[in-house]
Amino acid sequence: MKIKQSNLFVSFILLFVAVIWGGGFVSQKVGAAYLGSSSFNSLRFGLAALALTVLTGRITRIKQIANLTLQTPVFSLCLFLGAQLQQKGLALTTAGKGAFITGLYIVIIPLFHAIIFKERPSKYHWLGALIASLGLAGVSGVTFATVLQGSATGDLLILTAAIIFAAHFVLVERKGSYWDSIDLSISQCIGCATLSLISAIFFESYSLQSIMHATPSILYQSLISVSLGYTLQIWAQRKIPAGQASLILSLESVFGAIAGSYLLGETFDNYQIICAIIMSLGVGIAQLPMFLKKVEATI
Repeated sequence: MKIKQSNLFVSFILLFVAVIWGGGFVSQKVGAAYLGSSSFNSLRFGLAALALTVLTGRITRIKQIANLTLQTPVFSLCLFLGAQLQQKGLALTTAGKGAFITGLYIVIIPLFHAIIFKERPSKYHWLGALIASLGLAGVSGVTFATVLQGSATGDLLILTAAIIFAAHFVLVERKGSYWDSIDLSISQCIGCATLSLISAIFFESYSLQSIMHATPSILYQSLISVSLGYTLQIWAQRKIPAGQASLILSLESVFGAIAGSYLLGETFDNYQIICAIIMSLGVGIAQLPMFLKKVEATI
């Protein structure tokens, strides 16, 4: 009973993270109107690292955390590349579409397991991936013509970000338990903020006024989405199976679409709504083996 209650509590924590991240698409979209992706990410991840360090009493451990950043460069690099591409993509598409496309990382994760760890995906996963991909094409409106015309650039950038976030998820799943979850979260933020700042210095320009306009978005992203969200994700992934965690977190796409509609007035036509449902169905089918195993375990 205690195990089931603990599992349920962790599931609710991950659902809370999904809500946070869903709302984050709106703040990112708003921030993209004022700052370039590197400038925005350097501020949100830098402030997140500072907030986590102070609020968790890690100031005396800053040297160890800095060393951890140097020991885990792949974690920071994945987070940097994923955040950069996602932020650039959101400047070119809607928050709702960005949320649904990002949610595809749940279908991509088993492919990394197959490629890296030789864990063969089930037939349900291949079927789910195919259905989800068809739904994605309908939601985003991506065709060969739109790709050639460049009008699908934002959606393709976010899709690439989803692939990188899937790699980051697998990294946390396989290697994250070696370190303290908060230390690892802070170290990732420091690494990502540093890489973003270097990129901003060389490739972008910004003003104090633009930073002031983007401040609400930066605060939400740094204090809520990054500081709280990523730390809870790292902690929760140690408590429940990866498939269950990724399925719950994929609900960020639904919450992102709702937030985009309510706060930004974004709309989906009937065709896109149907395709979004098809995409969600594909994601669910891809996770069927996990549920079948849980049912067998209870019989």
